[in-house]
Amino acid sequence: MKCLEELLKCRYKMAKLVGYESYAHRALKGTMAKTPETVMSFLQLLTDKLSDKTAKDFTMMSNMKKKLNPLNAELMPWDHPYLSGVLRAER
Repeated sequence: MKCLEELLKCRYKMAKLVGYESYAHRALKGTMAKTPETVMSFLQLLTDKLSDKTAKDFTMMSNMKKKLNPLNAELMPWDHPYLSGVLRAER
């Protein structure tokens, strides 16, 4: 963890030395997004638009897992690809 903290401090110092507000501002220079604020705004827009669909998909996968494995119905991260395929095949 200390190594990661040191890396982040160095990236911040480097960005400041070359005249940027943060490393993110420097990294986005020349890209379509242009600023970290634009990226965050886009991510928030995606979250707002997709949260209902995501909740619906989660419910569908949860129900499928309960149906396939009633003794162990808790969804795990590795269940997603398999359950998505099962649900797709079922349609």
